[in-house]
Amino acid sequence: MNLSRIHRRTIMFIFGLTLFALMQSAQAGVAGAFEKGKMHFGIFGGSGSSFNDNYVVIGASFRYYLFDGLNLGIAAETWTGGNPDINKLTPSIQYVFFQPSKVKPYIGAFY
Repeated sequence: MNLSRIHRRTIMFIFGLTLFALMQSAQAGVAGAFEKGKMHFGIFGGSGSSFNDNYVVIGASFRYYLFDGLNLGIAAETWTGGNPDINKLTPSIQYVFFQPSKVKPYIGAFY
């Protein structure tokens, strides 16, 4: 199986997951998405290059809202297909300004 076929399949998989997530968001409503006790899960993927190699990148994230608008999260990603394999774990804290009706900016800190 060549790398371009893997990339196409990865992109189609991510596209399908994105559509599913958008449908779920539309059903749940945006107003309560940032309330205390809510949890957000994410899956992502794509491709990248580093160390003169091409990689397939996949990962997942989880966020938990401690208070309305304030969440703690963690994300993990892996880069495979090149040498060396790369793994990354990223903790985060994020505040979402959910009160404005039209714009929803946020502040985040990532390491």
